[in-house]
Amino acid sequence: KNYDEEDIVEIFTKLNEVFKEECKRINEKTSSSRTGIYVFHNGSIASHGLPFFKMTCVSEWITRSSGFQEQISKHTNLNLALFSSLIEELYNNGEFVISDENPDIERDIYAFMSTRAKTSIFTCVYDDDNRIMAFINSEFKDNLSEAEINKAKVVMKHACAKIQPVLEFSSYQN
Repeated sequence: KNYDEEDIVEIFTKLNEVFKEECKRINEKTSSSRTGIYVFHNGSIASHGLPFFKMTCVSEWITRSSGFQEQISKHTNLNLALFSSLIEELYNNGEFVISDENPDIERDIYAFMSTRAKTSIFTCVYDDDNRIMAFINSEFKDNLSEAEINKAKVVMKHACAKIQPVLEFSSYQN
């Protein structure tokens, strides 16, 4: 712990501002309906030290009139074992695209998407040591073309670079 508990509201406000702004910017530049930032964490530890591997949505932005609903309250302390295929794809490739037109998508990955999403793009955020610490997920109400997907990936990677030092809390403190 390298922060003062008395400053927790100030720290949250500053972090949240950056996260919300990047989610909103992604939605505006890509015409996505919902964008969320998910952070990996150790939810707690078993009696003999085994960490419980989890992820939590720390911010999201939903485009008005998109018909999408917030997921932040539902996507908290999610056990990574429930989404092992997604996590393996992110670990191996750094990004992943799923579409409702792809019948080969495993149930755990598909279940992660909003019920309204036709396309969902996941892009990893890496720390300075090239370890995954988070990912951004953008959901679209339509099936995207390859060109639209590639454009969205560029926008999302730019956002990853902007939030990386904020997520890497020690860098944020400096």
